[in-house]
Amino acid sequence: VNGVGAEATHIWDCDMRFLEAYRVLMRQWRLAFEIGAANRQRPHQATPWRKLLKMWAKEMMRAQDYPMTH
Repeated sequence: VNGVGAEATHIWDCDMRFLEAYRVLMRQWRLAFEIGAANRQRPHQATPWRKLLKMWAKEMMRAQDYPMTH
């Protein structure tokens, strides 16, 4: 999930213009949706939402052990 949900870090550069950062994010999301559409055409079996929820909950439990960042 983080791979698709995380933004490209270079958009946070102080020299990056807002509209350029927005363009980067929109391109990222367009590609993600295109990949999803292609996978459905294959047909690719999507992860059931209950399994995805369990995976998310497990990751949240693991995240409690991550060191704090500043």
